[in-house]
Amino acid sequence: LWALGGALTLLLYLGALTPDSVNYDAAWCHLTAPQDYARAGRMVPFPGDYNKNVPQLATLLRTWVFSVPGLSHPALRWMLALHQEFSLVLWTLAGVVAATRFMVKDEALRGSWVAFYLFPAIVIYDNNVGGALDHIAAFFSLPGLVAAARLLEDPRWQRAVPLAACLAGGFLAKYQALYWILPLLGVVAGGWGLTLHRWRRSPVSLARK
Repeated sequence: LWALGGALTLLLYLGALTPDSVNYDAAWCHLTAPQDYARAGRMVPFPGDYNKNVPQLATLLRTWVFSVPGLSHPALRWMLALHQEFSLVLWTLAGVVAATRFMVKDEALRGSWVAFYLFPAIVIYDNNVGGALDHIAAFFSLPGLVAAARLLEDPRWQRAVPLAACLAGGFLAKYQALYWILPLLGVVAGGWGLTLHRWRRSPVSLARK
């Protein structure tokens, strides 16, 4: 199982070794905005091009790619951006293991990350490591799931902080992260509502009335 997962991960990594893997959206928007930041030495507006002005987390991360010295050819910077994205994919695989361990309560479970490749869209254009924002937003999703579950177990503000950080990170990376942010918020709100309902119907609460 690990050998199969390793081979598929290597196959995914090969795309980061050529700038030809950069997809259209990245070449037009996601990599040109940080390039302009690095060129100007500051954040600059993009009048009339709202796609470059919306979620800025990925742009700020990739500004480093275009600011680091020693890379003379522009293609090398694009490849470095792809490597930065691939590193987040590896952390997402670690998130698969963490989330699975948490859900099934089995700390010995280690190979569940290979299940990530049951969804082969990862190797299809616009879903592969191509410089888009999907994998940056996905990086926050599974930690957000675990944080939401832990908050439901023990509703303290200290446990709300990791959840808020994950939700904010996903939203600041890509607005489409709302597809997993809103369900998580709905589950947390529903859990708190159920807890409040049970408390109001408990003997202690009824005795106070």
